[in-house]
Amino acid sequence: MYTKAVSMLELWRSKGKMAQGRPFCASSDVRDFAFDAVLAASFGQSKATSIVESQIRHVASSTVQVPESIDVPVEFSREAFSEEYDAISKVSDSLGIAIRSIFPKHEMWFRQTFTQLGKYYRTKDKFMHQRVQDSAKRMMSTTKEERRLRSALDHMILREIETAAKQDRKPDLDASRIKDEVSPPHFS
Repeated sequence: MYTKAVSMLELWRSKGKMAQGRPFCASSDVRDFAFDAVLAASFGQSKATSIVESQIRHVASSTVQVPESIDVPVEFSREAFSEEYDAISKVSDSLGIAIRSIFPKHEMWFRQTFTQLGKYYRTKDKFMHQRVQDSAKRMMSTTKEERRLRSALDHMILREIETAAKQDRKPDLDASRIKDEVSPPHFS
């Protein structure tokens, strides 16, 4: 969390310098920070895949029009999200649809079946599956002394591996309960 906050401050420092002391909109930066923080806690997000870090690189490589008036906010372009993060964001935003619907289950089924939202859910599910597989591979390929838990997912995978060993069975790493438990409520 600390490194995510430091990254956001670095982004604001860069924007402030480029804006020459003029105001700029920071709401999208705060949302990016929150998104990064949730992904880091849940999945152990690296600096290379951080949204705020990609915005820092984008701002550093772009130019900006500074308005004459000191009271007019400077507009910064944004780096597009990766396909996976865009899908997670869209799925998260879609929860309002279910909340406002009279028949939420039917509404979401319809939208996931017949609209672009279905593609976003499939992309999100693929992302989650890949993260579970990566974590499982990392947890199984190291000894107990070498293991370093980087996220809630690592902790859950390790717990499943150890429980399976005690029960003399194969770990159930494709279990939907793992994905459900590690996912923030708005990702499910």
